[in-house]
Formats: sequence, structure tokens, C-alpha cells
Amino acid sequence: MKSKGNFATQLGKRIKKVNIVNEKDSIKITCKGWMERQTRGEINDILKLSGFNWLSNGKDSCWLKLLS
Repeated sequence: MKSKGNFATQLGKRIKKVNIVNEKDSIKITCKGWMERQTRGEINDILKLSGFNWLSNGKDSCWLKLLS
């Protein structure tokens, strides 16, 4: 199942709850703070479908997508 649009559009108002950093060879997304389980799940689902992987590292955890 291929999703339409880019992940930022799909996040909609949830985009206010994350920081998006475009790095040289990747896109890194971190949480701005605590969020409800449902919102966190929705964001996770959208980012997974967009090719992001969750990197668990305590306070430095983030979603990461390597660019080709």
C-alpha cells in the first residue's frame, strides 16, 4: 500500500508535536515532548509507511530516514 503525499502533509496538525531536521544524508524527526499514546501511534504509523525507522536511544530517540 503506497501512501499519497509526503509525510509532512500526512502528519497534518500532529506536525506541531515533532521537530524535523534535514541533514546532509538523512531526515531526523524527534518528539518535542510528551504526547498521548494515540497521537504517538498515528505519527509512528505515518512515518513507518514513509520509510522512517525508529532509533531507540533514551532521550535521544528519533525516527530516521536515510536519503539515497
